[in-house]
Amino acid sequence: MRVAFIINDLSGGGAEKALKLLSGYLSRNGVETGVITLQSGNDGYQLDDGIDRVTLRSSRLSRGPGKILALPLQGAELARVIRLWNPDLCVSFLPRSNIAHVMTRIFGNRRPVVLTEQASSRHTYPRRSVSDWTLRNLIRYCYPKADAVFPSSEGVRDGLTRFGVREAIMHVVYNAISISDIQESTREISEIPHDEVPTAITVGRHVEQKDHETLLRAFAIVRKQMMAKLILVGQGPRRNELDVLCRNLCIEDCVLFAGWQQNPFAWMSRADLFVLSSRFEGFGNVLVEAMACGLPVISTDCPSGPREIVCDGRAGLLVPVGDANALASAMLSVFQNHALKKRLTEESRVRARAFDIGVIGPAYLELLRRILRSHGQSNL
Repeated sequence: MRVAFIINDLSGGGAEKALKLLSGYLSRNGVETGVITLQSGNDGYQLDDGIDRVTLRSSRLSRGPGKILALPLQGAELARVIRLWNPDLCVSFLPRSNIAHVMTRIFGNRRPVVLTEQASSRHTYPRRSVSDWTLRNLIRYCYPKADAVFPSSEGVRDGLTRFGVREAIMHVVYNAISISDIQESTREISEIPHDEVPTAITVGRHVEQKDHETLLRAFAIVRKQMMAKLILVGQGPRRNELDVLCRNLCIEDCVLFAGWQQNPFAWMSRADLFVLSSRFEGFGNVLVEAMACGLPVISTDCPSGPREIVCDGRAGLLVPVGDANALASAMLSVFQNHALKKRLTEESRVRARAFDIGVIGPAYLELLRRILRSHGQSNL
């Protein structure tokens, strides 16, 4: 079998990490694997040895406001690269790559077109701008024309049905993690500050979606009840606003902004609790990663992913979106109830194993084979 993956670039992110793990698994299991990127950039992930990669010559058009208008041209070039590479099947990630992939049909590509959707499209593109409106309509037009669509969660799948994608062509594929790689990373020696104060941690960009404001307000309530510390790993455009909020809440002395970290798992492993306060997600990779680090987790019950990951609350606690009081109560419960913390830690470790590449990989490979068989390639 010969498979080509298509993605915008290999900068850090959940989709890029999923592609790295899946392409590596396929390559190690006898599948000739290649990656096509729409644009160049600073790679956050390195592909495994033996995986070919090509970047489209039109990559310079994939920047700025013109990147949507450039999609037909990139679709044409992508079709040419696919024709030269001659894979049995192509799998794309992220909306722009998915749309360009579907457009290759116009330019003669007859191979099975498989799209991977990581985000809750109706939340990610809420019609606030012309580009959001355009992407929503391109998704509505292009995605239903694919041979198969792989949503990253049941919630993402439900959202895609509202965009006209048929249930029959959708197959939920949860994002994979490598538990062995994560556990190896937790053993890295570092200068991470550590003390005996109970510590909560979150990892994510400082953007509106992650709703760090609610987390900080919840932590201020916790601090009125007990000594504790909060670590925020990540960076983003709302950092200054969060600094101001910390000062207004009088918690600046017990909140650490750690910035972007090459190895967030080393930081996670030194905390007592992981918290995700998002307004929405597609899947929520970081929850699974925290569970693999052996942390009890608390998450907002946001669309979509967290409820599926923590099994309706059995492997972690769920709280309403934007409810600082409920979030604070959950954090206090874990900090102060040793039996609850122990149970959640054990449950989260077990649940994380379901997302290991050793479990997801074989199922993914069989799914690709089924799609090829449905297109008359029964020898693969």
